[in-house]
Amino acid sequence: MRGERLKLPLRSSISFEMINQDQFAQLVRKAMSDLYDYAQLQRSSLADWLVPGADATQRGIALQRLLLETIQQAQPLPSLSPSSPRRRVYRALRLRYVEGRGPSEVARRLNVSQRQLRRDLRKGLNAITTVLWARHLQLQARQPSTASTVEAGAAGSALSPLEMELMRLGELVPGNGAALEETLQGVLDTLSDVSAQKDITVHTLFENETGPEGLMRVSMHPVILRHALLSLLIEALEYASKEGITLTIRQEMPSIVITMRLRIPGGQPANWERKDARLSVGRRLLEMQGGQLTIQTQEANWFNLCLLLPAMRSATVLVVDDNPELVSLFRRYLSGIFRVIGVSDETQALEIARQVQPQAITVDLMMPSRDGWSILQTLKNDPLTHDIPVIVCSVLKEENLARTLGAAGFLVKPVTQQALLEALRPYAGDAAPAHPE
Repeated sequence: MRGERLKLPLRSSISFEMINQDQFAQLVRKAMSDLYDYAQLQRSSLADWLVPGADATQRGIALQRLLLETIQQAQPLPSLSPSSPRRRVYRALRLRYVEGRGPSEVARRLNVSQRQLRRDLRKGLNAITTVLWARHLQLQARQPSTASTVEAGAAGSALSPLEMELMRLGELVPGNGAALEETLQGVLDTLSDVSAQKDITVHTLFENETGPEGLMRVSMHPVILRHALLSLLIEALEYASKEGITLTIRQEMPSIVITMRLRIPGGQPANWERKDARLSVGRRLLEMQGGQLTIQTQEANWFNLCLLLPAMRSATVLVVDDNPELVSLFRRYLSGIFRVIGVSDETQALEIARQVQPQAITVDLMMPSRDGWSILQTLKNDPLTHDIPVIVCSVLKEENLARTLGAAGFLVKPVTQQALLEALRPYAGDAAPAHPE
């Protein structure tokens, strides 16, 4: 029954094994229904299982952030057909829980029956529960048992300070991710004195540029990414020869690959295999958030440390407007959040929308070759573009008509950056800023 809360003890008073998957699923469904009710989330037992390290006053916010990020992770790749059931399930989750729309409106917007919507939401919630249950099991595996804690009490501590610090960092979630180039440059600046003392030069080479202004974003918490890069580079500087270290960075979606190449005169250090070695710590930090580290041995004591980092998907917005200055303005407004494609021809706009499947489209109403109303109707009548949100931008104040014809939003020109960001925020995915600038 809505409003009823499962009476589960706090994590501190019982062992993790006392909750089963069915109970856990009930907590997830309840928390999703209360997604924007901080008081309910604050009291939810789910916070004890999923964000145990959160500050007591921030439990609800931490749980909400985790739920929103888990929904976002379910977003299908752009290459998936717009009519696929997976894309419909994801849209049902977003509309119902993230945007808070009623079941009737969600069913209407997805063009499905209420019964089909219930099936889609059930399927989506099951997928979300599976992901969160896996997180719960990972936390459980890291939690020392009551018996082992008691036995270790005489020794003073069940975990080493390093293990406790890694567990604390493990509770951080990627959020808006990290800008790789900025984070890497900060790490190199921090280590500049060390590299100068050892007379070792660190070269960086970006093989490709992706996203607005060549921005590469990593789906990792900035603190964890920085700690991992620091650990690995300090270790590399410890053993590298005077030939220096070369960092080669390239994006191969869905990953960003960093190859750290160096020569170690004495061969691979034996202590790299120790749990407390910098290399091991760096690897564990990466693995916490979906990254990997492998070591490739080359000829003549050359080594490649290969970092595989999860890349953030770059959201795309198609701007249909005959004014190139407005396209340039939108590109500046959305820098670092959306890749902007600008077109003025309606035929080209429809073709690009079909091929690229942008996360959103903005359409001007008053264009010389064809009015925006016609373009909007064409987009909404085409099965390949029907589900793409369209934001109408115009000096004409015809919001009611635009929404009646299927527009997801309406902006009155001249458009401010804040208004544009607010209109497009639901479609920016994990690159959306917390607040518009």
